[in-house]
Parts: sequence; C-alpha cells; structure tokens
Amino acid sequence: MKNIHCLIFSILLIIANSSCKKFLQTLPTSGPTNDNYWQSVTDCETAIAGAYSLLRVSLTQPGNTVGTLYSGRSMKHYVLQDLRCGSYITSTGSPASYGMSYIGTSSMYSSDYNLGFGDWTKDYQTIADCNLILEKVATMTDAQLSEASDPVAYRNKILGEALFIRAYTYFTMVQYWGDVPLVTTYYDDVLNALQLPRTNKDSVLSLVESDCLSAVDKLDWPSSYSSSQLAVRATKGSVYALLANLYLWEGTVHELSSTANDLTLINKAGAYIDTVINSNQYTLIDTANYLSAYAGNSKESIFEINMLSTDNEGTQYHYALSFLQGTPYAPTLTTSPYFYYNPGLLGTIFSAADTLVDIRYKHGFYYDKRTSTYRLVPLKYSTLTYPSSTSTTTVVVNNNMVVYRLEALKLLKAEVDIYNGDYASALDILNANRKRNGYSTALTLPTSNVYVTMIKYYMTERVKECFFEGTLFNDMIRTKAFGSSYSSYFTSWMTSSIYDEGGYYLPIYPNLFLNNPYLVQNNYYLGKI
Repeated sequence: MKNIHCLIFSILLIIANSSCKKFLQTLPTSGPTNDNYWQSVTDCETAIAGAYSLLRVSLTQPGNTVGTLYSGRSMKHYVLQDLRCGSYITSTGSPASYGMSYIGTSSMYSSDYNLGFGDWTKDYQTIADCNLILEKVATMTDAQLSEASDPVAYRNKILGEALFIRAYTYFTMVQYWGDVPLVTTYYDDVLNALQLPRTNKDSVLSLVESDCLSAVDKLDWPSSYSSSQLAVRATKGSVYALLANLYLWEGTVHELSSTANDLTLINKAGAYIDTVINSNQYTLIDTANYLSAYAGNSKESIFEINMLSTDNEGTQYHYALSFLQGTPYAPTLTTSPYFYYNPGLLGTIFSAADTLVDIRYKHGFYYDKRTSTYRLVPLKYSTLTYPSSTSTTTVVVNNNMVVYRLEALKLLKAEVDIYNGDYASALDILNANRKRNGYSTALTLPTSNVYVTMIKYYMTERVKECFFEGTLFNDMIRTKAFGSSYSSYFTSWMTSSIYDEGGYYLPIYPNLFLNNPYLVQNNYYLGKI
C-alpha cells in the first residue's frame, strides 16, 4: 500500500463521494462522481489501501492545540489510552495534564482536548470508505476481477477487509464515546443525506459482531499472505482478536453502575483467544531481540498499522518523537524529550528486583541520566531514519503501530480466567509471561485466592507487557482497577462515582452539534462543556 495510492484515493472519496452524513463532518463536501472506478483488481487494491490509510489517520490524528505546541506529535490512539492513566510526565517532572489526563478537573475542558480528540470526523471518514467499498465491490463481476486467480475468493477478501476495518472503527468509537450514530449505507448525495441521532451502543456493538462474523468467513489466515502484507492486512486472526476484545469489553463494561460481569460473553472472548493461539499462525518473538516485535510485519503481530518509512508510510509526527527527541535518539530536534514515563507508575509496576531482570524494562526503556531524578524514555517505536540526505532536522519513525499481538492476547486469557475464579490458570499464564521476560523461578508470583490481588498481579504484568501500545485505559476500565484498592497503581482521578456516571467516556466535540440538532452530549459532561 504505497502512500501515493492511499492519498489520491482517500482524497477523492472524502471530497467526492464520502458516505459520511454532513453532521459527522465539520466541513461540507461536494465533487464529481466515481463511476469510472470499480472496474478492476487494481481499483479494489487502491480502494482498500485508502481505507487502511484513513484508519491510520483516525488513530494518529493530533489534537489541534496540542498538535501546534508539540509539532503534532500527540496521536489520539496513545493520548486517549496511556496518557489518560497518568502514565507520562513532562520534562519538568510534572504530570502531563493536557487533554483528558485528569478528567474531573478543569484541564479536561481545555481547548487541547475539545479541538482535537473529541472529534469523530476522521473515524466516520474511515467508515465512509468501508461503506463505499462494501457496496461497490459486492457488485463487481468475475470478469472485472479476472486478474485475480480466484475472483470469488478475491472479492470476499476485499469485502472481509472492509468489514473488519468498519467493525474495528466502530468498536473503538464505542469505547471512546459510548452511543454513536450508526451509518452503514453509502449515499450518492452526501449533502442531502439525513442527519442521525446517536445509536445505542449495544446496537452498534451488534453491528461490530455481525461484521466480524461475516468477515471471518471471507478472510484467510496469514499463512496465505506475502511477508510484506503480514499483519498489516486483515486476516481471520485479526477478526478473532477483535471479537475477543469485543466480548471482553461487553462482558465487563455492559451497564453503567453495574459491578457484575457477564461470564457468558467473557467466555466467548476466551474461546476466540484460544482459537488464535491454537491456530499456530503466530509465533512469539525471541525476547533476546525484544524490539523486533515492533519493527513491522512481525510474526507475533496479529494486526498492526503500516507506518514504515521503507513503504513511504513513515511519519515525522509520531508520538514517540515526543519522548525520543534529543540525545541520543534525535539530537537535531531539541535538547531533551518533552515526555517521560511517570516514575510513580513505573516504580510501582517494576520493583527494584524487576529492574534487574525484566527484559521489557532493560530493553524497552532508555534511562536518561542527564537529570538527577528518574527519567525513562520508551523505546518500542525508536527506529528512526532521516529521509533527506541533506537535512538532519526531519526525523521519521520507521515502526509499525501494533494493535493486536499474540503475547498481549494471551494475557487477556489470564483476565478471562480471573473473572471465572480460575486463579491457578491465570497465574500459570502470568508466570509464563514473566519467565519469558527474564524472571527466575524464585520470582514466581505467589498463589492467591483474593480477587483484588489477582487483578493487581494481572494489571502489573499487563502494563509491563503493553506499555505504549494504546491499551492501558481500556484495560483499567474493564478490570475496574481504580479506587482505593488500586490507588498506588493507576490513575487517581477515576473513582467509582465517575465510573458509574459514565465518566470514562469522552465528551463529544462541541462543533459537531452545529450541523446536527439530534446529537446530545454524554450525561457526565452536561453543563460542564
């Protein structure tokens, strides 16, 4: 998927025939028709490349003010996950409080948030492309797809990928906002399309489920893909991983103020996790080469977003550069990083004994010794290149963005076991993860029959394994690892009261209300924004 193809097609679709309703966008659209497309395999490849490109844009968009202040290196996927848990500090040692990091305080209403991360326009542009592809490709003839060795299988593959991208986008939107407008139809006349209210999140998640179940029958396992397509194109494994995350979310974050979990849904998640693990399609990387899991097209990755500069997909606006700028990684950008990992969080997660043995600590962080206090820089996305031979001021991150990978999925199975009260099986998974990452038998987690203790064990290992992968906030919300029992572990602003009021959802960008009188704000934010 070369950048030029993605750009041309994406711009054409957004300007010309986006299936987004006008209330979903902050700018009107108009333009020519696309009747000259949908004639060949090449058109299909360009179309699906555009959808993947827009998915990347929706996950990596910066907040406006934050983007201006920090050269656009804010990237929604990470800010709305790790930063909201208080994972980062600034170079001055203070908590990174912009955006949504301290919900419930005045900073959450800053322009940094409202001008960027509450805007779902990019998400609906991704959905628009998928709706268009689903309508057009379904009607393409075998003759038009004759370049493919099996036109039927090829048609199904493109449809399956579009279904997966749409399902993943809607799933992340529900996790961010709860109820969202549901758009599944392609409209020729965007400007006269009906405005829609928000749809109940359960109905949206039902579409996610049905899209996944349809997609999984249309897609193959990764063994049928080329090495360059590994993990960056949706496969059966990608869909099963999404289904596992969907059912785990539904089973734990089902109703506001509900403390009960739905074990039927949770066990569905466990079954899909087992399907991926038992498929033998994915291989854990050797932790001796720890950072290779993030280099791109890893055999451990189940799904990732292509951001390799070698594929012309690299970016100089990657969130990692807010940590890596300065010596020794990008000395031409500035003197020191803007962000570091929060020493309070990492000091709890990685004990003194952990720092001596844990491969993730020793190879996943750089210890900045220029200051007298604890300063840790994450290295998961630290393969940097200088695309210009004549300039050293443009630095590009050459790593793919990992979304789902095998070891992280295996840890989710430990979460399933804990909810079922099978603490022995959960401990086996957690201790196997520790052993793989350098821990000796002497450092095995002790047996416990206490639920809170097991959740602490689990979340501690989850943070060690998945830091800087954009999962931490959702992990915390599913496990409800907040409040007095976990106060020394994770964010201090989330309380049971805020949770029960739906305060873990994001407020909707106020400008979206201008063109749609049917939208309503999330209850927790009424009168606050």
